[in-house]
Amino acid sequence: MMAEEDNPASNLSCASDTVSQSESPVQNDDSCKLSEAGNLSQISALYEKYKAQCTEVERLEKQNSEYREQLLKTIRERESAEESLRIYRSEKVSKFDELERKLLEYEYQLKACKDRSAAQEAHHAKIIGDVTAKMNGTIAQLSKKCDIAEREKNDAVVRYATREAELMHLKSNLEKLEAEKASLITEKDALIESTKYQHLQDYKQAVEVARKELESEKLLRAQDEETLTITTKRLEAVQTVVTELRSMLEQSQKQLAKESEEKLALKSEHEKLLHQIDNDGKNRETVESVYKKVSDELSRLREENESMKVELAMVVGECREVKDQLSIEKERHKNALNELCSLKDIKSQIDSSVRRVEEAEREVREAIEDRDQAELEASECRKQTERMLTITEQLTDKNSLLSSECDSLRAKNLAAATRLIEVEGELRRSKDRADETQKELEYVKVTTNAEISSLREELNSKIAKVQELSRFLDEARNEKEVLKKKNASNIKELRAELISLRKAQAHLVHDTGREGNESTSFLPIANGGSSSSRASSICSIDTGGRALANPPSPVEDASHMQQQMVEKIVKLQRQLARKQDKVEFLEEHVRQCTEELRKKTKIIQNYALREEASLLLPESDSLSQLFAMCEVVEVPLARRKSGTTLMGSIFGNAVGKSEVDLATEVNSRLQAVLEDTLYKNITLKNNVDTLGEEISRLSRENRQLALSKAT
Repeated sequence: MMAEEDNPASNLSCASDTVSQSESPVQNDDSCKLSEAGNLSQISALYEKYKAQCTEVERLEKQNSEYREQLLKTIRERESAEESLRIYRSEKVSKFDELERKLLEYEYQLKACKDRSAAQEAHHAKIIGDVTAKMNGTIAQLSKKCDIAEREKNDAVVRYATREAELMHLKSNLEKLEAEKASLITEKDALIESTKYQHLQDYKQAVEVARKELESEKLLRAQDEETLTITTKRLEAVQTVVTELRSMLEQSQKQLAKESEEKLALKSEHEKLLHQIDNDGKNRETVESVYKKVSDELSRLREENESMKVELAMVVGECREVKDQLSIEKERHKNALNELCSLKDIKSQIDSSVRRVEEAEREVREAIEDRDQAELEASECRKQTERMLTITEQLTDKNSLLSSECDSLRAKNLAAATRLIEVEGELRRSKDRADETQKELEYVKVTTNAEISSLREELNSKIAKVQELSRFLDEARNEKEVLKKKNASNIKELRAELISLRKAQAHLVHDTGREGNESTSFLPIANGGSSSSRASSICSIDTGGRALANPPSPVEDASHMQQQMVEKIVKLQRQLARKQDKVEFLEEHVRQCTEELRKKTKIIQNYALREEASLLLPESDSLSQLFAMCEVVEVPLARRKSGTTLMGSIFGNAVGKSEVDLATEVNSRLQAVLEDTLYKNITLKNNVDTLGEEISRLSRENRQLALSKAT
């Protein structure tokens, strides 16, 4: 290109040389051949050609000026493009700096979040460890209590077996009594045969009394058998209740273990899901922000690249047009120089137009200089275009890198989206599990509320029963005092009558004839006593009258009267002992009932204080459903602190306990075992409620942590 551009300059120099060389021959020819007319036509033709060349030169100058303006325009556009490129580079550098600064800030935030999450994990791990330790402690306590209940149940079974043995022993004693009764009947028959007719009536009366006593004993035995059947039925019911309670306790322990395991699994899964969600959310946010920025930057760069490509194409097209025009002008200029070289014979016209030629040459020189300058500027434009091409290549490389990074980020975004969908599914499943556990806890709370209401109703009924028993105890105490006074007066009267009878017996032994006087002397003593002593004296007078009517021996009559008095004393003592036993029974029963009520009130208070305030409102005024599963026995509880067993209580007492007392004692002990199992069940339910509250608290904390991390 440079060689082609230098050719017009060399042609112009050759043309100037030829013109300068042609000046001298033209002058010589003018001096020699001025008269030649034929050359005038040639000169005119040359002059016309010269004019045509001048017009052509003017046209070329105009085109050159136009080309110069276009070149200046392209230079200005190039400068504006360079300025925009410099501005774009500065903006790009500032944006890259800002992105790096934001990236550092995000890294710092990520480190802070990681530290905070590690601290929270440590805190939650500590809380979970404490909760597991508490749960293990409660489970150990519950297992110990279950073992204690099992031992007590075994003791109750052993006691029941001992009770059966005692019943067998009582049956054997009853058979012995029947055998003694048969022997007494045979002895009675023998005595009836051996004695006289006068003793027959006495023996008949004794037999009737014995028969009555036998009937009363049979009635007592029937009552004892009925009470025994009732107690056996109650024992069977209590055993079934104990087995049911044991099965319920085992089920509650299994459910507690399952719930604890599910709780631990849910906690671990929930923590893992929270960490994964936080990490995925952070990565997704960073990736989305970077992707948005990169996509915006890429779109802006693409637009600028397209605009630069359009401008570059325009500049290249203009340069090509200028080059084509320059080549055309060079060819024309070559043709013109060739024509000027061929005009050596033109002389006369050249002399007149030398000045114009010189001016044209000067203008040609200036045009050559302008052309050289244009060529230099064109070379600079080429360099700039090459630089722009290199810049565009770099931009295309960067665009390819950014597109590859964009594709990788899209793939990562798709993977993160799929992972997020999986995590959301797992979170939904965990929420469903948490809802199920919440429903189970609500069902347990409803059942516990029903049990609380039943306990309250039973407590009110027990309080009413205690009040009734206390009133009955007061009445029994008053009756006891009255009976004590009556028995003391009766004992005094009986002693006086016994002394009088002994005196009468002594007088009858010494002198049978003085019996009437002694009997008359006995009457005022008897009249000095109470109504009961009068009745006894009247009976003695009647017996004396009968004896006189049937003249028996005075010794037998006195012994008969003495025997009757002794029997009366024994009956009164038995009545007194029975009433004393009843009073002691009532006192012991009231004391045990008050102790049990205090214990149950403590249980209910401890259970009710753990419930929420909204659940403490009673549904009814009584607690009649607390012990609906077991039958309440209105008997005094056994002395648990005493070390004597049932067999020891049978053979240790002087008077001895009846079968009813032993049966009631067994029932009371079984009732105590049942109440202890109920107390243990209540404690188990309390532990379950505490575990449910702990689970709800941990779930609330997890939700709060998730919300705080999300915000």
